[in-house]
Amino acid sequence: MDRGASGRRRATEHGIGAPPPLKPGAATRWVPLACIALAIFAVQALFTTGGTFRFGAGDDYYDQLGEAFLGGQLYLPTQPTPQLLALADPYDPTANASLALHDASLYRGHYYLYFGPFPGVVHAAVRVLTQRSVPDGPVQMASASLATVCFWLIVERFRRKHALRVQAWVTLLLTIGFGVGGSMLYLVARPAIYHEAVLVAMACTFAALAALSSAWSEGVLGARAVLVCGVLVGCAIAARVTYLAYAVAMGVCVLAWAALGRACWRTALGRFAAFAAPLIVIVGLLLLYNWARFGSIFETGLSYQLAGPSLSGGVNPMTCGGNLGSFFQLYLASFPRLQLHYPWVPFASGPSPVWPVWFPREWMVPAAGEITIEPPLVSPFLLAPVSLLGLTAPLAFLWGVSLGRSLLLAAIPTLGGA
Repeated sequence: MDRGASGRRRATEHGIGAPPPLKPGAATRWVPLACIALAIFAVQALFTTGGTFRFGAGDDYYDQLGEAFLGGQLYLPTQPTPQLLALADPYDPTANASLALHDASLYRGHYYLYFGPFPGVVHAAVRVLTQRSVPDGPVQMASASLATVCFWLIVERFRRKHALRVQAWVTLLLTIGFGVGGSMLYLVARPAIYHEAVLVAMACTFAALAALSSAWSEGVLGARAVLVCGVLVGCAIAARVTYLAYAVAMGVCVLAWAALGRACWRTALGRFAAFAAPLIVIVGLLLLYNWARFGSIFETGLSYQLAGPSLSGGVNPMTCGGNLGSFFQLYLASFPRLQLHYPWVPFASGPSPVWPVWFPREWMVPAAGEITIEPPLVSPFLLAPVSLLGLTAPLAFLWGVSLGRSLLLAAIPTLGGA
């Protein structure tokens, strides 16, 4: 008998020379995270598919735009009807109501989109990979899921770097509040071009923040990280131009890296250049995209929009300054109308939500007539009802630390949604 083999067997039996046992939870610590993530994704899919878990047809605007890009054109494949083109004023909403492609832009006999083009690029890429069209629903669902994962990464990295005394379950509760908060579920529950642009931009923004936070948490702001961050936030701007504000904020963070003494200004400016370069390229492409369609780098198509007031001098009730007070009350102080069947969040023409008693209904009627009222999603009663308790947190100094801690913990699950 081999003495060496016998000795190794005896040593192993006594735990000598054996591989170290796995730490409790080391191999399974991702299992709870995966289960929670799957539960969040399931709820998002429930709302995206209208409770069927089968993606149906929504708006196909961006899918048409992706098809157009692959065909080497910038206008939609759908062509205006001869009846629409024959109108004296094809932009008159009373005349084109049954003839026009809603909310598209009509210019020189073709339909265009005034929305950001990047989701169309996503649809084009999916078409290349799958050789089939894809509705809005899967793209919106994927964007919401990506944003949720990136949200968890950002908060968890911050916790591990700066708040180790905070337990990991706090991050999970915040992520749940973000992933299934009122605004997120409303966005995915409406498969439409309006929400797809916002969700794609949001996913790109959180992915950019995740890339930036990864480098920041390691203490070395690498050129690759800021370059990826710049590309992603540039894609967000290409989906929703208002996300330019996030690019400004991230650029300030890159420069603050030097101001905080983390690096010399020469290195910081180099990192800022790596961040800004893709942004400049993407913004330049957007301006070129506008010029190729309408002959002006600043024209997005809104001037040729086939929705709302006539271009001959109508007043848009959605942007009329006289309605700002009504909208402020509507979005901040009204109770939402929810129902137990799809669509869970209904739409209505005119001021039909149930108003709080302290705001009489007649105060809420817009001055410019009937408009489409969307649910008051920024209302604290929908987004984060429990987080209102956070307003009483200063009373913790009077009532005791334990009560204040309880109030804050009660607010955590919904603060993410806000």
